[in-house]
Amino acid sequence: MNSEMKADVKKIALCILGVVIIGFGFALMASSNLGLDCLDSFNEALSHFVGRDFSVIANVTEIIMILAAYILDKKNIGLGTILYMLIIDLPLEFFQNMLPTGGSIYVSILYSFAGIVFLAFGIELTIHTGLGTIAYEAFIYGLEKKIERSFVFTKYLVDSILLVFVLMLGSKIEFGTMMYLVLCPWIMEFMAKLIRKHIRI
Repeated sequence: MNSEMKADVKKIALCILGVVIIGFGFALMASSNLGLDCLDSFNEALSHFVGRDFSVIANVTEIIMILAAYILDKKNIGLGTILYMLIIDLPLEFFQNMLPTGGSIYVSILYSFAGIVFLAFGIELTIHTGLGTIAYEAFIYGLEKKIERSFVFTKYLVDSILLVFVLMLGSKIEFGTMMYLVLCPWIMEFMAKLIRKHIRI
C-alpha cells in the first residue's frame, strides 16, 4: 500500500470515527431529556406541527441542507457527508440503548454538556479529514464565507433562527437546547484548533 493510499484510508477511518463520536454526542443529549441540538429541535417541532414522522422531516431537512451547502461551498460536501447519512443511525441507536435515562438534574446537565462536547469534536474531526462533513455544519461553514462573518457569529445566527421557528411552530425550547446554542460554537472552535494541532493526516 503506497503512502497516498494509506493517507486516504486514514482519512476515511478518522471520518467514520468522527461520525461514531457524533452519534455518541447525539445519544448523550437525547438521554439527558433536556432537549436536542437546534436543528433536531426544529425537526422535532416541525414533525409535531405537520404530523409526520421525525425521521422523514429530518431526511428532507438533510437534503435541503446538502443542496444549500453545495451551492455555498461544494468542498464541504463529500464522502464524509455520505458516510454520515449512511451510518449515523448505527452509533446513535447503539449508544442510546446503552445509556441510562432519567436520574438527577445534575446527571442530565452533565449528559447534555458532554453531548455538546462530543458533537463538537466529532464534527470537527470529520471536517479535518477534508472528506466533507455533516450537511448542517457544511451549510454553516459555507454561509460563514458567503457573509464574511466569523463561524461563531454565523452559527449563532442560524441556530437562533431555527429556535425562533421552533417557538413559531408551537413547541418549547428546552434547557439543553439553550446550552447547545450558547456553548457549541465556542467548543467547536476550540476543538478545531485542538484537532489541527494534534491530529496529522
